Amino acid sequence: MGKDAILVREILRLNDLVAKEAQPTHEGPECAENLLRVAWIEWMRRVVNIEDKQSETNARQQDSFRFYDKQTCLLLVQIIEISAGRISEALYFLNNNGDRIIQLMCSICDCLNRKLSLSKETEDNKEVINHIDREIDMYMQEFSQYLLRRSNEKTRSNIKTRQNILNIVKTCYYATHCTQDVLDSHISRVIFDPVI
Repeated sequence: MGKDAILVREILRLNDLVAKEAQPTHEGPECAENLLRVAWIEWMRRVVNIEDKQSETNARQQDSFRFYDKQTCLLLVQIIEISAGRISEALYFLNNNGDRIIQLMCSICDCLNRKLSLSKETEDNKEVINHIDREIDMYMQEFSQYLLRRSNEKTRSNIKTRQNILNIVKTCYYATHCTQDVLDSHISRVIFDPVI
């Protein structure tokens, strides 16, 4: 069994588990399962397209795929929204990739991904990294302002959705600026250390 077949099998298994645990909605459990499947299929399609383009240009790097690339961030938003029973928000993210908050989230994730890739190379990239840092700051400011402007939309699901997006962006930012050892240590503490 190939690596891709194993990945697809595990994604389908995860999809079934998440759908069973999703918050009940008036659309029914089949709706959550179908939406999760569509989100995963769209994610796989995008990742394969990126890999095809990279292999065509022969510019593929060993560490080029990160868990916080823009496609994966969109997938995370969709999975969390579906699992929380916020089906309309999940549909919105599946159908409205042109929305400004999505564009900002994707731009931030792209910049963070580029910065991480460049920081692993030589010191010659210092000026480019500084430029990327300025881009990230600009996008983060606009992202924060956008979230604050939308804060007058007081529906409970909208507040939860904005918090979800903010948490994903903060996680990407954190992961970019911490070494793998620090991340592993923090994850280990969260999972295994007793809460006082």
